[in-house]
Amino acid sequence: RILLPPNLPPEMTRNNLSLYRVDVSERHRQQKQLSHLPLPRLRTSSAETSQIREKSRRIIGLTGVQRRADKRLDQKRTGRTVKQKSIDLWLRLDSARLIFQRLPFTVDSFVLPIQKRTVAEAGQLKRYFGREKHRVIWALPPVAHDHSFPALRKTIDVLIKSGFRTFQIGYLGQLDLFGQSKVTILGDYTLNLLNSRAMKTAASFGLAGFQFSIEADRSSLVEALTGYRSGGSEPNRRGEGRKHEATGRARVGLTVYGTPPLFIARAQSDHLPYNQVVTSPKGEQFITRREGGPSYTRPLRPFSLLPYRDELQRMGLDYMILDLSSMKMGRKEVAELADRLKNRDRLPKLPTFNYLGTLE
Repeated sequence: RILLPPNLPPEMTRNNLSLYRVDVSERHRQQKQLSHLPLPRLRTSSAETSQIREKSRRIIGLTGVQRRADKRLDQKRTGRTVKQKSIDLWLRLDSARLIFQRLPFTVDSFVLPIQKRTVAEAGQLKRYFGREKHRVIWALPPVAHDHSFPALRKTIDVLIKSGFRTFQIGYLGQLDLFGQSKVTILGDYTLNLLNSRAMKTAASFGLAGFQFSIEADRSSLVEALTGYRSGGSEPNRRGEGRKHEATGRARVGLTVYGTPPLFIARAQSDHLPYNQVVTSPKGEQFITRREGGPSYTRPLRPFSLLPYRDELQRMGLDYMILDLSSMKMGRKEVAELADRLKNRDRLPKLPTFNYLGTLE
């Protein structure tokens, strides 16, 4: 018999494991002999000690041992279970209709696209949320012509005057749309942040939070989060106009559910099979639709990392996004989503994108 690590993924236990017996009797004998030798105390400089502690902390962070050890230590000291802060849940929608319904789960924030239809609902949203207007995050399009910037800037000004001050950009060039406005700016997954250096650079532009790349696998996400939280700094690249977010302090999120576009095309073309299902050589099914101006090619089935919600929380993610835009969300679909949030086993499994694979 052999003890396996806790929370071992089921797919790692389905196959046969190779075990090797190692004779360590000689090693124990040598260690016993060495234990009686007088050894001088190892002296290290403060710089070396700091470096050793930092490397040890990063290694422990990668294994997730420290979080469990700290939790057990707090329980031992206080005699009660320490409740870990739960990861925030955000919904990304293409209209405000679902916001005004009574949902069977708690939502912390709502992400809405800056479009004519949604901006027209700004007044109703303002009355509905009252002092909690910060829960509405206005998302700029991931693809935009430069000539659309004047109209976008006017729309942003209107939303700011209405009391909305939280926005999400699709790429860094859109920061110029805000000038010196006192707003909270977040980054979409289209920033394609895939390592801690990129995350620290994003924080240096004054972003209050950002999503990690949607194509990340589990190991790259763990390594990047560990490196990002470890400290270090990047110069403030946005000047004094907006408060600089300290490196490691900007919140980190991840889209964990939805049908992300495989392609986004600004140009319209008659040869594209709009509203028709197409199948890839691997049997994957996609559909292309016009969504406002651009065309989006999306998978028919959503991907889902909801079964790994606790794991993502232990990694240190601050929020997770359920992208329901372009998806039909009636009562049946909302109830099914609630069941998936509860990890009900009766539901069919969904793809996990690259999370359980290896990013190449």
